Amino acid sequence: MNLSAVILAGGQSRRMGVNKAFLPVEGRPLLLRQVEALRHSGISEIMVSGRCPDGFFASGIRWVPDHFEGAGPMSGIHAALESASQRCLLVLAVDMACISSAFLDHISEMAQDNMGVVPRLRVGGGGIEPLAAIYPKSARVLAASRLQAGQRSARHFASACVEAGIARFLDVSDSWAGLLRSFNTPAEWLDYFSKGLAPQDLKAATRF
Repeated sequence: MNLSAVILAGGQSRRMGVNKAFLPVEGRPLLLRQVEALRHSGISEIMVSGRCPDGFFASGIRWVPDHFEGAGPMSGIHAALESASQRCLLVLAVDMACISSAFLDHISEMAQDNMGVVPRLRVGGGGIEPLAAIYPKSARVLAASRLQAGQRSARHFASACVEAGIARFLDVSDSWAGLLRSFNTPAEWLDYFSKGLAPQDLKAATRF
């Protein structure tokens, strides 16, 4: 099915100390690496949550400002849901440097019109990942109401979408947990890449 997508890159990266969107991965900014992963999955409408930095240009992406300032990833999800032209929106955090097009393809195949998909890992007690998920455009109403009530948790929003019947959980294999890893500090980033690994080198199982 056709999807819109948003890369969540509006955070202040306080713990990293630099803008995570521009961390270098194989000679290019992490943000562009995520754009390429989405394009490889056949997604043509790609938005980026936040404000475009001076001097930065990438063809074919649209920057979407938050409607709710200081509300974290939820604000970016809401703004993208409002702006998306397709019936469903794929949400991807910019700092998931190991995400693969194969994983994006899989969750995209599981989505249906007006029905989103939220990955749920069996490892660690079955935690969910709301920032590598798909939400129907209709979820914008729920997102707005939660933000207006001061409820900013993306994880709680994802669960609320499932409870409302507009998304479902998709259990994925523990072997794919590494693909959903996010990087928040210089130590995490350096520890990973100092071992000679690149995001695409993270080997995943062939089964979800």
